[in-house]
Amino acid sequence: MNFGQTFHFLFGMDVFLLSVVVKQKQHMKESEENNLSDLI
Repeated sequence: MNFGQTFHFLFGMDVFLLSVVVKQKQHMKESEENNLSDLI
């Protein structure tokens, strides 16, 4: 595996992890908003 392939692989992993984190944060935000509307 040369440097270019290694960089591409790591970059792809970072993008994948970032998208997972963003989805989880959006989901948490939605459930928080739902809880707030339930309280009101």
